[in-house]
Amino acid sequence: MAESLLDRIQAEIRVRLRESEAAVREHELLEAALTALDGIQVLEQIEPTPREPPAPSTRRRTSSRHSSGRAPRGANRAAVLRVLGDRPGVSVTELSSASGVTKPVLYNLLRTLEQRGEISREELPGGTTGYRLAPDT
Repeated sequence: MAESLLDRIQAEIRVRLRESEAAVREHELLEAALTALDGIQVLEQIEPTPREPPAPSTRRRTSSRHSSGRAPRGANRAAVLRVLGDRPGVSVTELSSASGVTKPVLYNLLRTLEQRGEISREELPGGTTGYRLAPDT
């Protein structure tokens, strides 16, 4: 009886340790960021000089297929995987902010990466969902 209780307590502690790894890593990153920012002073903003509006163009514009500011092929995937490598257990909101990928695009990308086995989804201590790179097998 006492051994099974001890085993259960040890197992719970191991689970909680794994769950808190992401929070510890984020704490370390935030401390490093604060240390790096301590030496930077905010410069006063200088009022820009007013400019005249440009003259209307007489040239006819041609539409480009990717003129909407799309990322190059594979750039979103690379950005997401880079953030997941740096911050395992990151939430979708944090991942979107850190990678620069909009949430609608990110949700589709995460689903694809999870189906391919490149990342894994996990429940975070606060009841939210986080993502991390899948362990190498």
